[in-house]
Amino acid sequence: MIVDGMVASLVNASEKGVGFKVMCRDLGDTFRVFLPVERVKGEQLLNMGDTVKVDFNKFFPSGNEVRMDVKRVTLENGKQK
Repeated sequence: MIVDGMVASLVNASEKGVGFKVMCRDLGDTFRVFLPVERVKGEQLLNMGDTVKVDFNKFFPSGNEVRMDVKRVTLENGKQK
């Protein structure tokens, strides 16, 4: 499923992968996402406030919050950073 969103936090890149929050207008909520290093395709270059398309598989619980199992996050204009 692909939804419109906006990067709602600073993007944290580490040796394990990239993590940040995405506000999804279509879903009316903000979700924490994490992409393991083997699935990262430029997401570490995103900035807070960037308008993005979020391609995800499903939602899953993590502690007391809901997270997204994300395939990829691309800039809304179609360019990958």
